[in-house]
Amino acid sequence: NFGLAVIDISDPTNPGTPIYKVTWGGIARDVCVSGDYAYVADDANGLAVIQVRQRIDMIDPVITIAPGEITVESGYIGVEISWTATDPNPDTYTIELYGTGIVAGPIAWTSGVAINYTIPDGFGVGSYIYMANFTDDYGNFNTDFAVFTVDVETTNPTITSAPSNKIVEFGYTGQSFSWTATDPNPDTYTIELQSSGIVQGPISWTSGGIITYNIPNGFALGVYTYTVNFTDDYRNFIIDSVTLTIEDTIAPIITINSPDTNDEFGTIAPAYDISINEPHLDQIWYTLDDGITNIENMPLTGSIDQSVWDSLPSGLVTLTFYANDTSGNIVSKSVSIVKMSSGEGDPDLLRIIATILS
Repeated sequence: NFGLAVIDISDPTNPGTPIYKVTWGGIARDVCVSGDYAYVADDANGLAVIQVRQRIDMIDPVITIAPGEITVESGYIGVEISWTATDPNPDTYTIELYGTGIVAGPIAWTSGVAINYTIPDGFGVGSYIYMANFTDDYGNFNTDFAVFTVDVETTNPTITSAPSNKIVEFGYTGQSFSWTATDPNPDTYTIELQSSGIVQGPISWTSGGIITYNIPNGFALGVYTYTVNFTDDYRNFIIDSVTLTIEDTIAPIITINSPDTNDEFGTIAPAYDISINEPHLDQIWYTLDDGITNIENMPLTGSIDQSVWDSLPSGLVTLTFYANDTSGNIVSKSVSIVKMSSGEGDPDLLRIIATILS
C-alpha cells in the first residue's frame, strides 16, 4: 500500500534509502515519469502526481564586466578596479592579491551590480595580480584576474606658479623670485644665473610648496637671466627662466653752488661751482646762448669760457648746465646772471679794488 518509492541515485555507488510516496488507493496500474514529476494511475483514486526531482542551480555566475590590465605610473593615487557579475542566486565574493591573500571579503554581492576595490597607494614599480571570486548559493563560482602594473614615472614635474620678468631701479634692495611645482615624487631643484652658474641648490623640494630665491643687492645695470630646474626621483625635470633687468630711469641731479641768481659780472668771465648726484654720470656741459655754443667736458668747478663770455652782449645772461647718465637720462639747471656794460662800471674791477682796500 506504499505506492511510489523515490530513491536518490545522485551517487550511483551509494543509493539512498527509498522514500515512499503513498497513493492511498488500490493497485497502481502504471507509472509515467516526465520532467520533475511521476504520474501514477491506480484503480481507486485515479491519477496521483508526485514530484520526484528538485532541480538546483548548477550554473556558475557570469562575469560581465572585468578590469583586465591596468597600468599606472609610480606615485599613482586613488586607483579603483571593479567587476560586475550576474547570477540568479548570488552569495559572496572575495578579492585576493597574489602573494598577500584576501584583501576584501567575503562580502555579499548583487547580480548585475558592480563591486569596487580601491588599490592602496604606494605600491612600488612592478606587477600585482588581483583575483575576484564570485560564488552563488549552491557553491558555483567564477573567477577573474586583473593585472595591476606600476611603471616608472615618465611625467615631468609641473610648474603651477612662476614669476614674471622683473624690472628694477638701480640701487634696488630686497628683490626675490618664487616658484611652485607639483610632482608625486619630487627630488631636488637648482637655480642658475646665466654666465655665473648655480646660485642655489640642489635642494629638496615639496610638491605644491613654494621655493624662493632672494636676489643679491648691488648688481650693475643690465639684464640677468635666472633658470630654475625641478627634478623628480625618476630624473624627469622641468625648467623655467625669468629675467631681472636693472635700469636707471632717474636723471642726474644738478646743484649750482655759484654763481647766484642776478650776480653781476664785468669783462672777466665768471667762475662757477656745481655738484652732480649721479652714479652713472656720462657727460656734463653748459651753454650761455640756448645751445648755440656748448662747452663740453668741463670740470665741476671752473670759469666760463672767456671767448664765449666776450661774445655775449651786456644784460641778463642765462647760464644753463646739462648732465646725462649712461642710460640717456638728461637734466638741466639754469641760473640768470648779469653781464655789465663797460660804461656801467666793471664789477670785477670794483671787487679787486675792494679786496685791496680791505
